[in-house]
Amino acid sequence: MQCKLGDGSVIVEGYAHRGAEVKTSQSGSEFTRFSLIVGKKDNGDNTFANCVAFYDVGRVAATIAEKDHVLVVGRIQDREYNGKQYRDLVCDWVGICAPKVSATAAGITDELPTAPVVDYPSEPVMTGDPRDNEAVDDYDDLPF
Repeated sequence: MQCKLGDGSVIVEGYAHRGAEVKTSQSGSEFTRFSLIVGKKDNGDNTFANCVAFYDVGRVAATIAEKDHVLVVGRIQDREYNGKQYRDLVCDWVGICAPKVSATAAGITDELPTAPVVDYPSEPVMTGDPRDNEAVDDYDDLPF
């Protein structure tokens, strides 16, 4: 899944292609690189999002393992390396939705995996009748 927000930020959801790699820049600061499989092209090839994370976000991203289900919020940045142009997703936020499980248990193959099956509780979580709550018509102060 990919979504572009009005402020230029991007939300991307996918599965980690490989484990994250922590690297050190020439200035000595650490950063984390990882790539996500975010979809399929018309010809059947995977679509990748190459991600880079710095500081605290980079420390969270460093825990990403191969085939983890990951959600990223960030911004697109172009860079040049050895005469080639590359496009990275600079992460402002990283969340690991589902940690790595065995490939057979999750049904993960070389193809893009399906979403995991969620076992919802049989008992209701909410207590009381939601119809007992009063309606609130106080939306005039919202900015949108």
